[in-house]
Amino acid sequence: MKLLVIGNLDAVRGFALAGVHGEVVTTAEALHQALDRALADPTCGIVLVTEDVANLARQRIDQLTWRGGAHATTSEGHAIPNDATISNDATISNGAVIPNGAAISNGAAISEWRIVPLVVEIPGPEGPRPDRVSLNEIVRRTTGVRV
Repeated sequence: MKLLVIGNLDAVRGFALAGVHGEVVTTAEALHQALDRALADPTCGIVLVTEDVANLARQRIDQLTWRGGAHATTSEGHAIPNDATISNDATISNGAVIPNGAAISNGAAISEWRIVPLVVEIPGPEGPRPDRVSLNEIVRRTTGVRV
């Protein structure tokens, strides 16, 4: 899985020094296009978006930052929670793998399974806002590793 940064020129250049690919974004339309590409890329695991750029499309960023992770749906299109359990002849189509105990019951089938990138908002050029969680805390919550 790869890491991608979507942000201002300084952030993208800074991450490039560490070998992280990125996209410089200055408009809401460009942000939506960059996010669409990142979400469609099966090799993309984490998308970092700088706060100043995230403000260009706040509603979408808020939706994406709250729903990251693996998602599955039944053949009827119902979402399957990650804490569901397998029972009663559950079947899986197209070789899907079910992590975290996510499963189905009563003979329903998983029709679509895909990992979507984790979208993380990081401080912009002005630094972290006082009402936001620190970057160290974001990394700890995301990875479980203290920095």
